[in-house]
Amino acid sequence: MILIADSGSSTTEWRLLDGESISQYQCIGLNPYIVDEHIIRDTLSQLDIPFDKITELHFYGAGCGSYEKSDIMQTVLQSVFSCADVMVYSDLLAAARSLLQKNEGVIGILGTGSNVAKYKGDTVVPFSTSMGYILGDEGSGNALGKRLLKAYLGDKLDKDLILKIGLDKATILNELYSHSFPNRYLASFAKLMFRNRTHPQVAQLIKQSFDEWVEVCLLPHNITSLSLCGSIAFYFNAEVKRSCEHYNILVTYILEKPIAALALFHKAYQ
Repeated sequence: MILIADSGSSTTEWRLLDGESISQYQCIGLNPYIVDEHIIRDTLSQLDIPFDKITELHFYGAGCGSYEKSDIMQTVLQSVFSCADVMVYSDLLAAARSLLQKNEGVIGILGTGSNVAKYKGDTVVPFSTSMGYILGDEGSGNALGKRLLKAYLGDKLDKDLILKIGLDKATILNELYSHSFPNRYLASFAKLMFRNRTHPQVAQLIKQSFDEWVEVCLLPHNITSLSLCGSIAFYFNAEVKRSCEHYNILVTYILEKPIAALALFHKAYQ
């Protein structure tokens, strides 16, 4: 049996390949920068997976791009899947293989976090170091949430919009600085922005976020076309494409989740 995982900062999608049969599982995101080894083990123990029957595990994860974090994840997973050959890759490689299979090109992730890389058909090379939700993640769910909350807490939103979306300053500040996963909390406001994206102020915040992403992550590297995956890219596809088109950048393909295409990739090339 071959097990494949695509882990973002919010959710991990699993596919179990057993001949022609494919089973699905889901759990929280297992980003090693955000959750520790105990949470990873505890989360895995709750999955109804036949651990002793897995012969290969291909784990693609946010936060697994560095050797240090990749080694930590490798050690934890190997201790749980003791009978399997465990391979850990970055979430960028998951995006690349799902979007381009073995073709070369530029790929990007716009989900809870964000990243952009060059895919050479077998390896991915990020254009810059990912700085996470505090210093980076332009264009991501985190970035959208930050813009909305800064506008609200700074008294820059219209009263009708505040009443419509039902925000409360005390609750937001308490959650923001005491929440176990502040990146997920920030990104959760992207759904609210999507539902209210026709409101002029929300539309402007969305535009500013994707324009910043283009200006910071794409233009300095002379990117003229790319394929994207992630929930933000998928649901805000019109706004993302509009910002890219403004700078003469072509978005060739957008995929919400890599996992189904990853399963097909491993069935084809195993």
